[in-house]
This record gives sequence, C-alpha cells and structure tokens, in this order.
Amino acid sequence: MTILARRIAPAPDPADAAARLAHLPWLMWLDSSADPDHLGRWSYLVADPSLMVRGEGSRTWLRQRGQSLWTETEGDVLAVLHRLLGERNTPSPAEGPPFIGGAVGYLAYDWGRVLERRGRATYDDLGLPDALFGVYDRVLAWDHAKRECWLVEEAGQGGQREAGREIGRAHV
Repeated sequence: MTILARRIAPAPDPADAAARLAHLPWLMWLDSSADPDHLGRWSYLVADPSLMVRGEGSRTWLRQRGQSLWTETEGDVLAVLHRLLGERNTPSPAEGPPFIGGAVGYLAYDWGRVLERRGRATYDDLGLPDALFGVYDRVLAWDHAKRECWLVEEAGQGGQREAGREIGRAHV
C-alpha cells in the first residue's frame, strides 16, 4: 500500500474543518492544540472509516463501510486490530504526520475483564460496547509547531467516495 501525503495551504482551522465534516459518520477529532509546546505537536481529524471493529468481552464483530450488519470474527478486539493493522503496515512518508491512518476508538474500563478474567458487572449503566474502533484510510493532520496541515490518504483512494472528497475539501 502506498500512502500519499500532501500539504494543504493555507492550513484550515481545525475546529472549522471539524464543523464542515460533522455530518460524516464516526467523525473523530484528536486535538492537541491547546498547548503545543507541552501537550502535543499534532492534531488529527478522521471520518467515515472503511471498517468498524466492535468488542464485547472476548467476542468481536466487524462492519465494512456501507454495510449495516456486523459480522462476528475470531479473536478479541485487540487481536483482531493487530491482525488488521498488520496487513496495513506501511511506513510514514519521509515528511508529514506520524499518524497516517489506522485505528481510532476506545477500550472501555469493562473491557479489562478480558485481560483479568473477571465476571461482567451486574448492571450495564451505559449500554455501550466494551470496545469500538474505526479503521480510517484518510486523515487531516495539523502540525502545530510548523503551522501546517496535511491530507494523508492511501494511493488510489482519492476521489473514490464522497466522504473522502469532503475530507479533502474541508480546507476550502
């Protein structure tokens, strides 16, 4: 897999780009811009994952973009992500952001019972999955130190889906 990374100039405001993309499914904004000298150099915006990975205990389900049904797969959510991301193992371009796509999501506190082999809580107060991740193939990345923005995508993905085009146009 080939990764393409290109600078977007002028760099859009991350909050404005997030607002423009708010209608896309599974929008995630990883923002470290509050204090770039101490908290982080890079912020990332992703949306419309190519694959969703959901875990409940040691059971895991996958859902491809555009499908409504989840399909159970073998392994716990971390083992499945390890396998899926291993297939995508691609080095970052020489210049550009360190995160070039991959899994973004969460492991809930209750997922720890998979590691600790303890029972489920008697009351599910939130009704959320123990783990939920999107696998993203397109990223808007801001380098706060250099005041640059990058669009990163897999080669051959450009312009193939509406959400991808919108992510690429979020800077307009």
